[in-house]
Formats: sequence, C-alpha cells, structure tokens
Amino acid sequence: MGSWLGGFLKNLMLVGTFSFLLSGDINKRQHAFIPGECVWMRRTTPLIGLLEDDASMRFLMSSYLEKSGYRVFTCATTTEFLAAFAKEKPDCILLDLNLPDEDGLVVVRKIRYHSNLPLFIVSSRNSEQDRVAGIELGADDYITKPFHPRELVARIHNILQRNARFSAPGNRVSEANSGVIHFRGFSLDLEKRRLETEQGDQIILTRGEFNCLATLVKARGAVVTREQLKDAISPRQEPPQDRTVDSIVCRLRQKMHPENKKANLIATVSGYGYQMDPRALQAS
Repeated sequence: MGSWLGGFLKNLMLVGTFSFLLSGDINKRQHAFIPGECVWMRRTTPLIGLLEDDASMRFLMSSYLEKSGYRVFTCATTTEFLAAFAKEKPDCILLDLNLPDEDGLVVVRKIRYHSNLPLFIVSSRNSEQDRVAGIELGADDYITKPFHPRELVARIHNILQRNARFSAPGNRVSEANSGVIHFRGFSLDLEKRRLETEQGDQIILTRGEFNCLATLVKARGAVVTREQLKDAISPRQEPPQDRTVDSIVCRLRQKMHPENKKANLIATVSGYGYQMDPRALQAS
C-alpha cells in the first residue's frame, strides 16, 4: 500500500495539486473524512460516487476529483454505498474491489442489475482473472493502482461526454443514432439508450451491452466483425479482448431470452463476428 500511495502523492505534486490538498480547507476536509462515514461534497455537476475503504486513498481521490470540478460522495463500506447510491443517483461510480464487508465484484453485479451508468473499478488487484471478471460483470473500465490521477479524470470525462452525447434529448450525433428501432419482440431507443420488450418492460443494459446491440441492430442483418464490436464497446486506445465481446453477446442473449435460450436473435458467424437475424428486423 505504502509504495504505490507514495507514487500517487508524487503524481499529485507533479500536476500541481499538492498545494490544493494543503490549502486552508484541509482541516475541514480531514474532519469530514471519518472512517466508516459517508460524506457529501457539494460543487458542480456531475456527481461521482466513490467506494473506497482506505481513508487516505479516499481523501486523495475525492480531493483531486473535486479540484477537477466534480461533486463527490464517498463511502467506506458496501452497505453505506448502496444506500447512498439509491438516494443520490450519481452520474458515475468508482469502486475498489478489496472492501471490508463484500467483494467489489459482487457490488458491480448488484449495481448492474439496476443501472447502466458509467462504472470504473479502481483496484490494486491486477490479475487477468480479476480484470476480465470485472469487465464481464459490466464495469466500463478497470484501472489498476497505482495510477496517474490525471488519467483517471480524463477517462471519467471521456465516458461522461460520450454518455451525454448519446442521451441528451435532441442531441444526435447522426441520423443513424436517432430514433427507435423495432425488431422481433423488442424496441431499441437510440437516444434514450433504452431497450424494451413489446410489453413495455425495460431490460437494463450496461454501456457496453447497449453499444454492442445498437451496432448489430443498425447493421440491418449484415455481419459485424469482432473488431467493429470492440470499437463500439470501448472506443479507446486499449480495446477489449475477443473474450469480452463474446461475454457481452452472451449476456445480451440471456437478458433478451432468459426462458428460451434457443430463441437467440444474435447469430455467431464462426471466425468472423456476429449478425442480427435479418428476419427479426423491421423498418424503424
């Protein structure tokens, strides 16, 4: 803990934020960060929920995020965080995996059952197994400690910008990204980023799941390569692995047809990618 925390402090000094942490407000902040308590700090939107059990790390991350213009609420335990999450409705979540009352991967699963908002895992656990499991459960990104705080803020900014671009009413990137597309038993609202059954029930999708499904539906039955789906799922310099794409497609199939696994609308094209059943698509 001490070595990478020291590196984090060094990074803060390099980007000129250490003076902020040592400003006159620090006494109030130190008093506010009581281990085990949930703390709210009011500034400008958007609101970030931070679940981190280490008090020093919680203080450093929240301080830097505040300095970057975000509002932050912080919690040290899963119980506190889930209660705060339901009440405050944050725009983005950052969570550790090593928590005192529950493993962070379990928390990711619980959150994804109810919400598809941007979610980052920030953890010292850097095994491939943890990273893949986190992404498969629905995390949008996995950042290992130690990390540069400017990189964290940049990633948060990028994902919030993309979400705002897709979800803001009347804010259309292109004609292909607007409107509602109907296909067998479902409707996909590209502006509201919402999937519904023909009975009007919403199916909660993660950001990656929605982007994957939207890409397949807009292809109108054409085969979409894994590389194209990688770009749609996570358009960053470090794209996800093929296994991540396959896992997302598997989750889509399970969510869309939980009682009939043979009714899949998404077909696998061996050695190439995936295809939405052309017979299921209708003109939107």
